Amino acid sequence: MISLTRLTNGTLKRTAPEMNPLLEIRNLQTSFHTPYGTGRAVNGVSFSMNKGEIIGLAGESGSGKTMTALSILRLLPENKVHISAEALRFNGLDLLSMTDEEMRMIRGHKISMIFQDPVAFLNPAFTIGQQLTDTILTHMKISKQEAAALAVETLSKVGFTAPEHKFHYYPHQLSGGMAQRTMIAQAIVTRPQLLIADEIATSLDATLQNQIIDLMLLIRQELSSAMILITHNLALISQMADRIAMMYAGEIVEIADKENLFRNPFHPYTIGLLESIPRIDKKSEFLKTIPGNIPDIFHYPAGCNFSDRCPRVMEICCHKKPGYYELSPGHKALCWLGERAATT
Repeated sequence: MISLTRLTNGTLKRTAPEMNPLLEIRNLQTSFHTPYGTGRAVNGVSFSMNKGEIIGLAGESGSGKTMTALSILRLLPENKVHISAEALRFNGLDLLSMTDEEMRMIRGHKISMIFQDPVAFLNPAFTIGQQLTDTILTHMKISKQEAAALAVETLSKVGFTAPEHKFHYYPHQLSGGMAQRTMIAQAIVTRPQLLIADEIATSLDATLQNQIIDLMLLIRQELSSAMILITHNLALISQMADRIAMMYAGEIVEIADKENLFRNPFHPYTIGLLESIPRIDKKSEFLKTIPGNIPDIFHYPAGCNFSDRCPRVMEICCHKKPGYYELSPGHKALCWLGERAATT
């Protein structure tokens, strides 16, 4: 375990060799304080990832995927949100103990995030070139001319034709695909070690989705960046991720490498989501669905959070929370059914 010491000048010093994961998260909790009470949007998330690895966070809308990412980057309002964890470390540095200034040096530099709605996160008052250049100058000690040249080069890298010309475009002049590529360019221009991509292809048509997937895989190959891919699109995640974590009600209910999860899904929630995907090799009049809704963050069930929707619910599920059971190396599920499977 890496231990960290805050020096007298306020900086953090790593005091052990670099033998830990790139990102380590253990028992991450994110709570919202409102006039109606305290709700927990992230409820004990734990996983780690290595350099160059792609982990997919999958699940229904409202399952806590984006909140997990925003908690890692501490982008939630601190006066209304409380984030805690037994460990939240990036490259051996404790993200929770960092000052705001230290976090600003991490965000957009060592860790970058590609947001779900690129148009909403691009400033309409400035050209895309200026926005990229500002990002570069914030984190790199180079001249404005060098920054502008790097911005043009990055726009070309993400597939812009005539990047010198489109460098001067404002966000309203961009198509949906171009806006997404601009957000990707802004995220990779500082060559981050970790990219967090939130629903990067949801609003795009099938052709553009495939182009964005190919682009992200090329970026991974060139930069050797690790990625957290947030999506409810299991087809997309199957093409990109090395490991997949299925999220439900703020928890990871199952985690495994991609091949194992698709071939041997275990948690009833994972099975339900996979069965809801339409398949061209099977003719059926109706798609399968999971009845009910995700519980709200203020009223979780007493037992398993999935108990009121689970087709295999048992009595213990309704009043006692399950633990994680390892079904095979690297394959874990948060389910009472795992108790029996793990012992056989």
